[in-house]
Amino acid sequence: MASRVGGLRFDAGMPELTRRRYKERADCWQIYFDDVQAGTIAKRTGAPIEFLSNRTEADFQEWRDARDWTARKYAMWAAGERLPSQKRNSLMRCSCGEVFDSHKLENNLIHVPHITKAHKANEIRRQQTAE
Repeated sequence: MASRVGGLRFDAGMPELTRRRYKERADCWQIYFDDVQAGTIAKRTGAPIEFLSNRTEADFQEWRDARDWTARKYAMWAAGERLPSQKRNSLMRCSCGEVFDSHKLENNLIHVPHITKAHKANEIRRQQTAE
């Protein structure tokens, strides 16, 4: 027995998809569902020649580097790792050029005079908080 939902029969079969050659392109077909165009199939032609002819090896290398970085990033995320920029970091670069851990008091005591001197020389002032 045919099943009915809302008065519609679902075992009556569906119209077949048909394809018709597109008159303006020899490598293209239009797909029809009954008498309604439902899609198009065409041969992939790739990038326009004008685009490729203007690319240098550096352009292609930049693209490959971006592709590789994206793959590494998603692999790290899939493994539950964070990117270095997503990790908390207490390292600072002192005006003397040394990198130090600002969460260690002994490092702060060494580098605060350097930083203060650089701030005074560059007229950098801390914002005063209202009380």
